[in-house]
Amino acid sequence: YTDPRHAALGRRAILPAGKEPAALGMAIGGPGDYESRRLALGIPGSLDLVPDKSLPLECGFDELHGVSFSKGCYVGQEVTARMKHRNLVRKRLFPVAVEGPVAPGTPIRSGDIEAGEIRSGQDGRAIALLRLDLAEKGSLVADGVAVRPEKPAWADF
Repeated sequence: YTDPRHAALGRRAILPAGKEPAALGMAIGGPGDYESRRLALGIPGSLDLVPDKSLPLECGFDELHGVSFSKGCYVGQEVTARMKHRNLVRKRLFPVAVEGPVAPGTPIRSGDIEAGEIRSGQDGRAIALLRLDLAEKGSLVADGVAVRPEKPAWADF
């Protein structure tokens, strides 16, 4: 099946023992390949989500087919709907380019103001939770390393 969050993440398959993905015309990618693609697209992974703290709209779940505003009940539905309809989302997960190694959890600053934090990353790419007002201004630094936000094409904010 194609990853429901974004088609560019590729396809996944559950195969019977002994069945090779190549028989289905699929190539096998390694964990590093998947992470590189996920980070470049700005798709949150498990390290980017903080239990009891991350909000669905800050993580882009509404645009990645993880939240519905037209069906059933779910925990947090009222808060999520209110945030969307009142335009109350002030922070978002962004893909960012980093000009050096930065550890997850490193605060990102814009001058003297805290703008967000690095959540996950590898090889010059990362996912960061950033304040929208400061992400647009630029001049972001995490532990002395320049951070450049890149709004994903799929995002509508």
